[in-house]
Formats: sequence, structure tokens, C-alpha cells
Amino acid sequence: MVRSCPWWPAHRRSHGQQHKTKVEGNAYHDHNWGNVPMEKILDNWLWGRADVGGLSIVSTSVRFRQDYGDREVPLLFVVRGNEVLVDVSDGQLVCLEGVKIAQPDTGKPTSSDCIYLVKSAGDNLAQVRFDGQQKVIASFPYPTTSDEWETWYTRYAGLVTINIKEGNKRVYVSDHGSLEVMDFFGRRKV
Repeated sequence: MVRSCPWWPAHRRSHGQQHKTKVEGNAYHDHNWGNVPMEKILDNWLWGRADVGGLSIVSTSVRFRQDYGDREVPLLFVVRGNEVLVDVSDGQLVCLEGVKIAQPDTGKPTSSDCIYLVKSAGDNLAQVRFDGQQKVIASFPYPTTSDEWETWYTRYAGLVTINIKEGNKRVYVSDHGSLEVMDFFGRRKV
């Protein structure tokens, strides 16, 4: 069981070489798993992010290992400035994986695209698709403390399409973004 997951506030200043730099913009950090190594509790995850047509999108689908509940926990967050358009992480949201291609270093099939679907009351809906177009732009092993598990990170560059309908209002935009896959799998026994 996870004992703690501490969070720290982000600060907009950085110190280095005796000068200060003020930074503004969107920020997040997605590796705050506390004192438990990710490869111990997770099987894999998809992580999408983009700034498209004035919208900022963060999405994830975290898949826990069988001995930690064997659950998938999707999340979708879409904002325009300070206005939250979508903030869902419950049964209204599903993440569907699309085309799988061989991870360039391990050969394991991984998702190069996915779509997040939200259905809420009435005719309201939200769809966010990360279409990685099978174009890998980064692939590397991620440091691990485990003798049993390898961790691989893969990033796909592609097209992000957002379709949100709420009553008579509709938002439809499309532009470039990225889909990231973090994969944990057993090491081959020699």
C-alpha cells in the first residue's frame, strides 16, 4: 500500500549563478509518486499534453499492476485561460487505445494514439484524441531501482483534436501535441 504521496507547491522563481529568473506559464509535474517506486505499483501509463487553439490539455490513463488493484485510472483536464472546460476522472471518462506499434528499442507493442471520451448529462460531451501518427520522437530506458522490472519511456509527436459540446456551445480545435507512454515490464531472466 502507498504510505504517502507528498506534494510541494511550484514556485515561479529559480536561483542559479547569482541571478533570478521569473517564469510564467503552464506547469505541472507528473512523477509525484511519493516514497514508492512507480514500477512497483504501475503496469504502464499514457500521458498526453498539448496547447491547442488557446486550450491547455493534460490527460492520463494510469494502469496499476494486478497486485495493486489491476485498475485503470483515466483523467482529462482541459482549460481555456482560467476557465475549466473539462475536469473528469470518474466513470464518465474512458480512454480507448488505438494503433499499436512496436516500441523501437524493446519491440513491445505500445499505443501511438488514444482517444478520451466523456459523456455527461444531456447531450454534453468531450472528446480529446492524441493521434501519434506512429511517429516516435523519443525513446529511452527510465532509471529504476528494481531488479525485476525495466522501465521504458516513449514519446509520439502527433495531432491533438479537441471536440467539446456543452448545450449550444461547441469547441473544436486541432493542432500538434505529444503522447507519452511509460511502460513497466518484467526483465528477461537469464
